[in-house]
Amino acid sequence: MSTRTIEPTLDFIPADKSLRPPQGVASLLRAFFASIGEGLAAAHHYERLTARGTPPATAVEIVFRDHFAEHR
Repeated sequence: MSTRTIEPTLDFIPADKSLRPPQGVASLLRAFFASIGEGLAAAHHYERLTARGTPPATAVEIVFRDHFAEHR
């Protein structure tokens, strides 16, 4: 397999090193637990919205806008 056929498949890797995933075990664990915490906060926000009568589809849109918009 030549390099020319692999390069287009690696477009998802950021060229800027500051945007790459953390390196090292400590950084990886910190990022992992931060992601878990963010997911739990989003789930709690969704539960609060639906408990107050917000339709589920609308609640999902609100949660994604508030918690995950900056990750796009």
